[in-house]
Amino acid sequence: MTAYFIWMDAHTMNELTIGLTLMTVVMMVRVALEWMSASRFKKINPDQSLTAYSTKMQGYYAWRKKIHTLFIPIIYILYVIGFTFLLPAFKANLSHGMYLYCVISGYGFLAAFALFLIRILRREMKLLEFLRGLN
Repeated sequence: MTAYFIWMDAHTMNELTIGLTLMTVVMMVRVALEWMSASRFKKINPDQSLTAYSTKMQGYYAWRKKIHTLFIPIIYILYVIGFTFLLPAFKANLSHGMYLYCVISGYGFLAAFALFLIRILRREMKLLEFLRGLN
């Protein structure tokens, strides 16, 4: 694969390479964070007493709160920056109509997905408050 990049001269740091690399890396970080969250969730034993279980779930959702309030905004902003870096290559290599489609649908999707993430965050924060009320 490295030979292919050298042969295609893709290893030079242009906007396309930076954008794709940035988008790929932040998605890999996001997947790793979700994998760590899933493994933490699997470690919680549901056969415990309600108090012990709710304490463990509070810890889990506190971890999720850190992910949602610290990591996800940074990841999301970096992803948008990576997409923005792709646009000059799209403009140079696509028809004007296709370029406009990519811009409108790309930023439209990113805006809709941001609203979806905010909704999920609010739901998880309500659940965390409910679990804190149990103790």
